[in-house]
This record gives sequence, structure tokens and C-alpha cells, in this order.
Amino acid sequence: SSFLVKLVVPGFSPSQQQETLALMRIMFLSPIILGASAIVSSVLQYFDLFFSYSLAPIFYNLGILTGILFFSKKFGMAGLAWGVVLGAVLHFLIQLPAFLKTGFTLKPFFNLSQPGLRRIFKLMIPRTIGSGAYYLNLLITTAIASTLAVGSIMVFNFANDIYGVPMGLIGISFATAAFPALSRNFAQKENKKFFESFASAFSKVIFFALPLSCLMFLFRAQIVRLLYGTRLLGQGYFSWDLTRLTAASVGVLSVSIFASCLIPLLARVFYSFHDTKTPVKISIFSILLNVGLSLWLCSFLQHSGYLQDELLKFLKLRDLTSVRVLGLSIALTISTIVQFLLLSLFLKKKVNGVMVFTKACPDFLKIVAASLGMSAVAFFSLRFFALFFNTSKVLGLLGQLTCAGLLAALTYLF
Repeated sequence: SSFLVKLVVPGFSPSQQQETLALMRIMFLSPIILGASAIVSSVLQYFDLFFSYSLAPIFYNLGILTGILFFSKKFGMAGLAWGVVLGAVLHFLIQLPAFLKTGFTLKPFFNLSQPGLRRIFKLMIPRTIGSGAYYLNLLITTAIASTLAVGSIMVFNFANDIYGVPMGLIGISFATAAFPALSRNFAQKENKKFFESFASAFSKVIFFALPLSCLMFLFRAQIVRLLYGTRLLGQGYFSWDLTRLTAASVGVLSVSIFASCLIPLLARVFYSFHDTKTPVKISIFSILLNVGLSLWLCSFLQHSGYLQDELLKFLKLRDLTSVRVLGLSIALTISTIVQFLLLSLFLKKKVNGVMVFTKACPDFLKIVAASLGMSAVAFFSLRFFALFFNTSKVLGLLGQLTCAGLLAALTYLF
């Protein structure tokens, strides 16, 4: 395990690597518990019982917050790790009552001659490889960030956390809710209902994800300043330079929010076809693309040039000495969009040439037009409300963001 830590964070000092190793050993309990919880979640999804399932991530985060607020005071950094373990336990327990009510029981049974079990393993192996490749990608990205300027890991991780919120709230939610219906419709050969279920979920994801992508780009500085640059939700983690870098990273990542929200749904369409190989192959390709682009872009941004200067000018970072961490965000954005396009292309071939956008989301052009109009209102309203709020203070910044956000949302809905 010490070798793994050195491999993951080669830029850390020996003392930091030892602390990372201690935390990792504690948190290794978490995936075991979450693995059992995932089985319970699958049963609840099959029976369309989403309430307890939707509460599970909330209780997981409550466990982590308990570690931050209480355990850390007594156990230090180890308390944070034990908070993650507590979150995993709560994730499992909150779903258990609903699971027991379904009448589904777990019994020790392992017979390789069972056709169903062999089918599960056949479908599971590509999916497992894909999941492993995803986490390997995170490890490699973290390793690259550890070799950059001090604070680069925090910048990328916090920006990635903000970027992941829409995918969790919109992409995963709609994909999870649609998957049981898609699977049943395919199994019963109800092609019309299958496409209706897919089109309904697809159009809803576009409806929410596209404007949110625009708003996160425009409000990136306010969001990061409130979360990490002030003491509103934390302890003032960042200096002003790191806050600006994180905001720029969020802005870059927000370009691919629509794609990251649609990928879970498109992947589950393939899973409902009992095709786990295609999305996994595409996922592995996008991960390799992300790693390659990360290495190249981090090196590219180290040097001065016309493209680098224009990018930094656009993101208002020209006075910073090191912006190489932006290469990680740009690489992730490009690879995510490529992954979405490849999934759409292969899905188009699989369903005999049906165009994803035009058929699954007939109002796509209207949503694009509304998002552009909303973006214009958001851009000017930010500057307008800055005249009435002291944006150097938390309450003023919150007031500016709230008023501009509400006006933009009303414009989009209108």
C-alpha cells in the first residue's frame, strides 16, 4: 500500500505520503460497505422505490460532515476518514427498511452452473473494467496534479466537485429512474414504450443541463468565492489566486456539463440492450484521451504563446505565474464531450439511424435559444446588481448571485 501511495501522489513529501497511507487504510472500509449498499440500491430501483435510494447520498454526506465537525476535533485528520466510513454505513442503513419490505432476501448461494449467474458475470466483467478504468483515471490525474504548483490538487478536486453536482442531481437521477423502465421495455420487446421512456428522460436532462451549463460558466467566480474563498461554508480554504484558478477551472469544466449529464443515460440505454462492452470501450478510450491530453496541456500551458495568452486573457488569469492545472480541466472537458459524441454515434447505429437530438428532444433548438437569451440576461444582471451590493462581502456576493440567478431562471422559464 505504501508503493500505491507513492505511485498516486509522487509529488508529496514523505510525511504527507505517510498521512495519506493512514487515511487510505481507514477509508478502505468504505467501498466494502458501499458495495453491499449498491446491491440493496439495485433491488430498490427494480421495484421503482426511489425515496430511500435518493436519501442514501444525503446520509452519506451527513456522515462525512460528522467527521469534519466532530470526529476531527478528537482524532484529527483520521476523524475525517472515519466520517467517510460512517457515511457509508448510513448509506446502507437508510435503504435497509425499504429493502426488507420488498420481500427480497439475501441467501448464500453460488452455483456456476446457473445460466442467470453466468449471464451476470458476462455482463459484469466489461462494466467492472470500465469502473476500474474510471478510478484509475482519477488516480493518474491526481498524480499529475501533485507534480504541479502547490494547491493544484485542491484546485482541480474542488472544481471537479462543483462540476460533479449537476451530473449527480440531473444526469444520474434521470438515468437511474429511467433504467428499470428501459430494461423492462426491452425485455418485453415494447419498442415504442422503450423509445418514449428514453426520449422523456433525454429531453428532461437537456432541459435542465444546458441552461445550468451556461449559468455555471457565468457565475463561476461567485460560486467559488462563496464556497471556498470565504468562511461561509468553510474556513476560507483558498488565497485569491487559488480562488481565481478554481473559478477558471469550473468555467472550463462547465462547457461539458450537458455531456456529463447525458452520458449516464446513454450508457444505461446500452446496458438495457445487454450491451456492456460498447460503453466500456468508449469510456476507456475517453480516459486514455483524457490522460494524454492532461500531460500535453499541462506542458503546453507552461510556456508562453499566442494561444496560451488568449486563453489566460479570456479567463482573466494573465498575471498568474502558474496555470498548468487548467490543463487537467481542459482535458477532462474535451474527453467528456468526445465520450458523449461517440456514445450518441454508436447508439444511432444501434437504433437504425434515429437521430438522438431531433427525435429524443424535439425542442432542442428552443432550449438552446432560451439558454442563450438567459445567458445574456445573466451576464448583464451580474454587472447591474454589482452596483447595489458590496461584492467584497459575503452577504453582498450572495445577494448579487441570488438576484442575478433568479432573473436568469425566470427568463429561461419564460
